Amino acid sequence: MLYAKTHVQTMAIGLIVGGAVGNIFDRMRQGAVTDFIDLHLGSWHWPTFNGADIAIVVGAAWVVFTSPRSPPDDSTR
Repeated sequence: MLYAKTHVQTMAIGLIVGGAVGNIFDRMRQGAVTDFIDLHLGSWHWPTFNGADIAIVVGAAWVVFTSPRSPPDDSTR
């Protein structure tokens, strides 16, 4: 189970859930998720994505970077 320990983690989880709900809503309403952000730089092409995908990635990164790091367990030495 995922529990938020801080307000920052609560916001990050909110981004993840909100993005997922947005994609699910598109899938139910249209039968597919509408991706509309398409980035190119010369011949390089990033896969097309949408705002909900951005929220999911930012929220997940936020959870990872704000997670408390526990010190290594010394009892195994």
